[in-house]
Amino acid sequence: MPNGLDFEVRVYAAMAAALMTYEDELEVEGALNWRDAIEERLHAGETPSPETSHLLAEADAALIRASEVLVRRFPDLFHPQRKANIPRQNWWWHLDEGSQVRKHPEQVA
Repeated sequence: MPNGLDFEVRVYAAMAAALMTYEDELEVEGALNWRDAIEERLHAGETPSPETSHLLAEADAALIRASEVLVRRFPDLFHPQRKANIPRQNWWWHLDEGSQVRKHPEQVA
């Protein structure tokens, strides 16, 4: 099975495109966990190609567009106790705090 940052971003992009069709909290959680894995690779110094960077930005934008629906349908996923130890830089776990969490994760409380 292929691996690497480019592959992970392509999988995440497919997940993000399907978010509105997910019926189970575990499906959404899987997408958010996948985004965590991408962030870990980026922090480890992997550099995405321009195409991969663009695809990641589009997938993140799709996640933001779906955020209100996801928070409404899966509130337990965004419960304050559940995400208490998740850093604000991982904004995708804090979607219940509004779309500004992506732009200024350190300022949202």
